[in-house]
Amino acid sequence: MLTKRLLLCLLAVMLAAFVGCSEPAKDINPHPAGWVEAHQARLRATGYNFTSCGECHGADLSGAETAEGCSGGTCHHDNQWWLTHQVRMRTSNYDFDACRVCHGQDLGGGALAEGCRREFCHTADKGPLACDNCHGYLTTEPFENLAGETSTDTLTVGVHTSHYTGAHDLTSNVTCASCHVVPDSVLAEGHIDTSAHAEVTFGSLGDVAAVGTESSWDRDEGTCSDIYCHGNFTYSFASGIDSSWTWTEPATGDLCGTCHGLPPEGHSADWTDCGQCHGSVVSSADHRTIIGLENHINGLKNRP
Repeated sequence: MLTKRLLLCLLAVMLAAFVGCSEPAKDINPHPAGWVEAHQARLRATGYNFTSCGECHGADLSGAETAEGCSGGTCHHDNQWWLTHQVRMRTSNYDFDACRVCHGQDLGGGALAEGCRREFCHTADKGPLACDNCHGYLTTEPFENLAGETSTDTLTVGVHTSHYTGAHDLTSNVTCASCHVVPDSVLAEGHIDTSAHAEVTFGSLGDVAAVGTESSWDRDEGTCSDIYCHGNFTYSFASGIDSSWTWTEPATGDLCGTCHGLPPEGHSADWTDCGQCHGSVVSSADHRTIIGLENHINGLKNRP
């Protein structure tokens, strides 16, 4: 009888041990301390043999009962991750901390991965922290918004292109700072914030103190009003045509008469030889072609 009882107890212990070993432990972490830093080197040393990884993460490393997959979070990018890369960055409010884990603090490369500035990836001088990576290429056209859209019908695209690529050959003085605060760096305070869109803050050409304008931007209507650049100015000898402009409607035709009269109010009505007084600004040949872009729409009185 005693022997039988001992056998039954032994069987019970063995069964309990078998059940315990067959169930995956939820808190198992087989990676040693500091495994992240040595992760790529260890895999390289094994000739990238993923067999041991698959024991917990699944044969295809997409996840198993014992452990999650290797993609996502701060680990490996999902398959074809680049197709949704910009969207994911935008939804995370451009949080680069996850990128730095592998690509280094300045994203120029780290112990685990190459830098983000290379062929097929970010190619601008400052890599993903360059303005061009989000705001389109500011020296070419068309302008791209953060979603890569280029249609002028889209409010966040509008007529950016015509403003920063020569401004219709009327001036060279319009820059990003004319309508926005330009940060010193991508990570400057107030640049990437909780606002859903860029704030319009008119700079030196929006409000020219010398002529007392009060520029305004109505985002709901998509219109600019009371802008010095578009005719809201008054000098002792001339005044412009204060006009409101729709941001998503590119200007067409002869633009010379859209901001001031031909000649401007304050001039003699029959005076058409602009170049006689403004030879550094406008051509005397046709009184239309601006030959001194830096002298036109710059907030100053320009005489010869």
